[in-house]
This record gives sequence, structure tokens and C-alpha cells, in this order.
Amino acid sequence: MAIVCHCEVVRDSTIIQSILAGAITLAEIQESCGAAQQCGGCELAVVALLEQHRSPNAVGAAGGHSSSVATRPV
Repeated sequence: MAIVCHCEVVRDSTIIQSILAGAITLAEIQESCGAAQQCGGCELAVVALLEQHRSPNAVGAAGGHSSSVATRPV
């Protein structure tokens, strides 16, 4: 149980709970648990958890990857 988002002190288990509860986009994870809303330093880790734990039957999922996972421009 590691902290993924240090700005909001959000653990990986909290992010995974959001995904298992139905979050399928970065925006939905941000809204549900607060991760990846401040500095953006954890965004790639949050997206990786999303890709790893999202249901393959989720809307927008295509072979485990989806263009619905938006990230901030670098």
C-alpha cells in the first residue's frame, strides 16, 4: 500500500478501489479520490494503475488500452 499521490496523500489501494467501483478515465479517478489533481507528478502512475486494473469490458476499453485516458500535456 504505497502512496501514489503525495499532494493529496492517496494510496494505490484507494485508486484501485475507485477503478473497481467503475472509474474508467483519469478524470473519474481524480473526482472520486483526489489523486492527480495538483502537480501532476503522479499522473503516469495513476494511468498505469487504471490500465492495469480496469475491466476489459469497460466502455472505451480496446485491448486494455483506451484513448479515453487523457493526460496533461508535458
